[in-house]
Amino acid sequence: MHAIRSFTGKEATDKGAAFGFFYLLYAVTTAIGFTLIGFVWEMLGGQTAIWVSMLGVMVVATVHGFQQRFS
Repeated sequence: MHAIRSFTGKEATDKGAAFGFFYLLYAVTTAIGFTLIGFVWEMLGGQTAIWVSMLGVMVVATVHGFQQRFS
């Protein structure tokens, strides 16, 4: 996240709009994630929600690792 903010600060001509859009996207994706985990928690319980969260973190880390390795 810090790398994106740094890049935006250096490259954007209208920094206020760029940061506003960045934080809008951040808020929307965070809200979607929290809603999904809340749904899993409500339907399947807390332990399952934690496992789903851990699985999601592992998937993101793996995809990020492959992107770094092959780029």
